[in-house]
Amino acid sequence: MNLTPLLLLIVLASILSYVHYKQKRTKISFWLFPLLFPEADEREKMITAQACRNSFISLWIMIPVSTILLSVYPMLLDSVSEFPVYLLLGVMFILITVFHTTLYKRISE
Repeated sequence: MNLTPLLLLIVLASILSYVHYKQKRTKISFWLFPLLFPEADEREKMITAQACRNSFISLWIMIPVSTILLSVYPMLLDSVSEFPVYLLLGVMFILITVFHTTLYKRISE
């Protein structure tokens, strides 16, 4: 078994933990939480809440669609054996896209 990815992950986690400890937890590092948006006022909190709500609603639409697509998977097993992985990555991509488009659409209003 190749341990290189695991060792790289451990080294990266150690470095990030050291940086976070060194900052005395006074500010949140962008490298630890790259998708965290600072919310300075009430308007930004409402915009972020709306984006989260839209992502959650899109998840409720994607779960049944993903279930139906997974029922087709036995027929695709020979040609596309990685189909469940592609489906999971597609769901995550759609969630992130819905969140960011809602966020930036509301900010530009």
